[in-house]
Amino acid sequence: MPADVIIRDVDRVRAQVERARRGEFAFHSQPGHPLGFLDVAYAGEVALAKPLVDGAGFLRDHADAVAPYPEPLRRAFLDDLWQVDFLVDAAAKVTDRGDTAYVGLCLSNAAVRLAYAWHAQARTWAINEKGIVSGVTRLPSAPADFDVQVAAALSAVDASSEGARTATDLLRALPRPS
Repeated sequence: MPADVIIRDVDRVRAQVERARRGEFAFHSQPGHPLGFLDVAYAGEVALAKPLVDGAGFLRDHADAVAPYPEPLRRAFLDDLWQVDFLVDAAAKVTDRGDTAYVGLCLSNAAVRLAYAWHAQARTWAINEKGIVSGVTRLPSAPADFDVQVAAALSAVDASSEGARTATDLLRALPRPS
């Protein structure tokens, strides 16, 4: 079975565990993370870890802080949904310009932020963008076809104004957690 060996700076992890507990998060530009690396992913790793060795007890000592999922972090992701609206509105402003890349980036960013919010609403850690949209479909209170709706919206983006408008409308219509 493939396994990742992850080496982390314990001070950085400890700081992100505390940020998660306070309901603070940010995305940071990093190769391989199209939206950006979610800094509190370190806290999620602590919550989800199945350590083979934890000699110093670091994971044992910090897991209780982030499992169950911290309520302030859940609220913070839901409060961040304004950015989804902002991004969709930004895309809508350029639908007649043929700026496919900008529209696609805005809508992709909005879809992933929305998926993070659905995971937070379900108090389920999502530690990166890989599989996050399809993962929404497994959450109890989320739309079972969320991934299909996102795919339809993003697939509509093309060089035409009509495609960009359709994509923007479809993404705007996606259900939101509350």
